[in-house]
Amino acid sequence: MKKSALGIALGASLLSAVAMADVAQYIEAGYSMDQVIALAQSEGLSTEEALEQALAAAPEKAAEIATAAIKAGANAEAVVAAAVAANPASAEAVVTAAVAAGANPQSIAATAIAAGADASVVSQATAAAAPPAGSSSLASSTSTPTTPIPPAPPVISGAGAGGGGGGTAASPN
Repeated sequence: MKKSALGIALGASLLSAVAMADVAQYIEAGYSMDQVIALAQSEGLSTEEALEQALAAAPEKAAEIATAAIKAGANAEAVVAAAVAANPASAEAVVTAAVAAGANPQSIAATAIAAGADASVVSQATAAAAPPAGSSSLASSTSTPTTPIPPAPPVISGAGAGGGGGGTAASPN
């Protein structure tokens, strides 16, 4: 029984090492962090595991990694805590990305400070990233459609409506 448990543990650790190597290789190969997270997920890693491995492999890219992980659905507070702990110098960019992704600014600020970020940097980042009071993220959207919506066709009264016609018979053609 002990041998099989040891074998399972060893197998799991080897698989983890292989996955770690792949995340590091994806980063070294120049994949975007969105691609790195997606590829790691396709290999069976959770977003949180991919986040941890990416931060271990490239802590200097903590802000990019955090943004990708939040986009992929990871808990914003957990992402901020891990990213700031891995690279406190990236706290401003990490906090800005989390708040821009819709996370609660106060909660994110508290999490970043607890993880070692400078409070003044964090407060500046949350103020810069938070939308102004009374505005909605939809109203501030600057995206424009690439093709205009065509106008509706004109309505012609009596054309094709009424289910019948006058008293003339249908044409034999």
